[in-house]
Amino acid sequence: MKIVVAFNAFKGSLSPVQAGYHFIKGWNSRRKSDEVIHFPIADGGDGTLEVWKYHFGGQIEYVDAHDPLMRPIKVPVLVDDNWAMFAMADVSGLALINDEQRDARKTTTYGMGEVIASLVKRGIKDITISVGGSATVDGGIGLLLPLGFPIHTDGYKLKPEGQLLLHVKDIDIPRNLGLNITVLSDVDNPLVGGMGAAVVYGPQKGLSEEDIPVFDEALNKWGRLVEEKAGVSILGKPMYGAAGGVSVALHLLGSVKTVSGIEFLLAKANFSEKIKGAHVLFTGEGKIDRQTFMGKAPYGVAQAFKKITGGKVIGIGGRVEHEEIDWGVFDSAFTLVCGPVSVRYAMNHADRLMRDIAFSLAGMF
Repeated sequence: MKIVVAFNAFKGSLSPVQAGYHFIKGWNSRRKSDEVIHFPIADGGDGTLEVWKYHFGGQIEYVDAHDPLMRPIKVPVLVDDNWAMFAMADVSGLALINDEQRDARKTTTYGMGEVIASLVKRGIKDITISVGGSATVDGGIGLLLPLGFPIHTDGYKLKPEGQLLLHVKDIDIPRNLGLNITVLSDVDNPLVGGMGAAVVYGPQKGLSEEDIPVFDEALNKWGRLVEEKAGVSILGKPMYGAAGGVSVALHLLGSVKTVSGIEFLLAKANFSEKIKGAHVLFTGEGKIDRQTFMGKAPYGVAQAFKKITGGKVIGIGGRVEHEEIDWGVFDSAFTLVCGPVSVRYAMNHADRLMRDIAFSLAGMF
């Protein structure tokens, strides 16, 4: 039998690669003769660079930059010759600040500009950015500051914070950086409106009810300005609402292509060829819930596997909300924990629990 093991991160316990490793170890302890394809996945959060390094090689280096609140931070960057990749979550992400610090009027993408500037200085012009898990709603304007873009305001002092977006009147493009940027996104939201960046994601980033329409209008004006300056179409297009509209500013740096993160990974890593003849896919993440089925990596890989092979799809999560599962794609789903244990215990022993459930599942085939 041929199986495919494709896990996202189990946040706080197992990276995508680690989750697959322990599952395969448990499976092989019972079924040594099966062909096993290990295909770790990610959607911009924990383990994204590790997954890309696993599939495509390169070296992870660290760049000095600033987090969403302008505190010094070292940002991991995957580099391979003239190409580089980094995750927005690692430099301007929600995970870098605590709940009390969530305030999109203050948080900025300045650090992303520092990372890009560092890569440009090295002569790297082909850059991939995974934009999941951001803490910002600044339309990417913050990242333009360390790159030297002259920004004209209504008199508001230029400083790296989200509310700078509310005061922009014009911007100059000092030089053509000529970058080729691929943005990996797993949400289809447009920049503005009822499904836009401020309305949908603003509350979780600290915007108040009063702030939301103000930021929505500011993003609309910013989008129109960049459309004019860069000669591109932004407003009304899908995916520009991801990560607080950061893709808008990236258009001022060169050519930008925004694509589904999981679809891009599957295509680039030749998933369809690797899974030919496979009978079962095992996929999952820390929590399989409604969010999983709104474009996250496990759902994307499950849909692709089902379409290509017609085989069985089995989900595994630290927590599973069965009522939220798309049973047209998933055939069954299991939790790692089979008894009454604490969350702390489960997270501290996730490696053994993964091996145990793999061993048990192997006995069913």
